[in-house]
Amino acid sequence: MPAWLKALAGPIMDTMMKALNNGADAGHWDWTAFTLSGKTPADVEAFYTPDRMVPFGWQQADAACIPMTESGTLCSFTKQEADKSTGLIILAATDEQKKETSVFFLRAEGLTGTPTPQP
Repeated sequence: MPAWLKALAGPIMDTMMKALNNGADAGHWDWTAFTLSGKTPADVEAFYTPDRMVPFGWQQADAACIPMTESGTLCSFTKQEADKSTGLIILAATDEQKKETSVFFLRAEGLTGTPTPQP
């Protein structure tokens, strides 16, 4: 992703998340995405386990990874460092036509508490 687009997306994402948080500060949000050929959401779920994430300071939020459908999964983790909390949401979804899986990483920094995505 071009740097200028990423710089533009950050403030938009922060504003969107603040609106989803009933106007309260929702921290600074950042995101990135990857496309994986030959992998499924189940592969992503099997990779992002508490056993793998804990050594890097990440604790599972709720149930770590939850299969949403056969073609999608959601993982959530939090990290506490000094007085800063960081939340990580990982979404994986399969594009059946292209036979590839897209993985989206949403990271929130500067939170007090766990980020909770709401519909």
